[in-house]
Amino acid sequence: MDCCEEKAQLAEQAWVLNHLSNIYWTFKMPVIDDTLKDESEEDINIENEMLIIQGSIEEELIMSQNLEIAEEYAQVFYDIAQCHYWVYTYVHILHRELNLANIMVGEKDGKKYGVLNDWDLAISLDKQGATPTLHYRTGTRPYMALEQHSCKWKGLHRYRYDLESLFYAILLVASSPSPSEECEQDSDDDAEDYCHWIDYGNRFLHREKKFIIILPSWEPTVTHFFRGFFQWLTELQTCLNHGFHAFWRHQKDEMDAAEAAKNRERKRKKGKSQGEDWQPQPQQVLSIFDEDTLGGHFSYKNMVFIMHQFCGKELETRSVEWQEMVQKQKQLQTERTGTDGMAQDG
Repeated sequence: MDCCEEKAQLAEQAWVLNHLSNIYWTFKMPVIDDTLKDESEEDINIENEMLIIQGSIEEELIMSQNLEIAEEYAQVFYDIAQCHYWVYTYVHILHRELNLANIMVGEKDGKKYGVLNDWDLAISLDKQGATPTLHYRTGTRPYMALEQHSCKWKGLHRYRYDLESLFYAILLVASSPSPSEECEQDSDDDAEDYCHWIDYGNRFLHREKKFIIILPSWEPTVTHFFRGFFQWLTELQTCLNHGFHAFWRHQKDEMDAAEAAKNRERKRKKGKSQGEDWQPQPQQVLSIFDEDTLGGHFSYKNMVFIMHQFCGKELETRSVEWQEMVQKQKQLQTERTGTDGMAQDG
């Protein structure tokens, strides 16, 4: 992560270094034992891929599951989103393994903050199309993006996949009892526990996650301690819901346009063979769909708008760009409130 430190210093954004772990030493070891290959991934050919174990010695950090205040969890998750944005935007590196084990906590002057750890599977955006791991799923199953569970998925790892992983990380935390609640008999028994996801494969998880995403009025079952995350989760799910429905409509439009083009070509050939003066019909022009953000529905911008507050309290926004976005959002809300008030008075 030396490149991150250099870039942060040059850009005068040293804040991000607090959210990247200090690495003291790293190592790599090739693995020849075929038993380490995941036999469940039958649709992936890894015969010619060398397996490598990577390790590192880093600064001591706190596991995020050991936090005792819900607001501290919120700040940590928000810090992870900000850190991910900065590394992706300025250093052009994608993490690709965002899960609770890699969401760590640092502490300075009595304040907790999030640290995005374990960049072993990270990849430079410039090399993503050339690396042999393009066709392999990276990530830990409970946190992987919906599309990665499909047997039809063949890569490219988009940045929104990591944001979707953060959504599942928040969901898994919010549906689990806090350390104090685990000792209490009156903890929320009706809260759905998603921790069992670790025991299932891609088909099950694809079905479960698609069910969460497609429901128009989905409501997460969160435990009492984490009830403040209810609003975050419902708003993030709404972004995913709108984004995927827009994506699926675009895919259907593409298929319809392709079929229409085939029909036009058949008519042209038929007319030509019969000596008819066939006039070409105008082709349907499809709008460009941004798959990286699901048409703008699920992006960093959505994350900052949703996550900069928790239970009505402002969290710390570190990134200058995100501070500006928050200010613009507040101005728009103020103007909208003023307009609504004038309309009511009228």
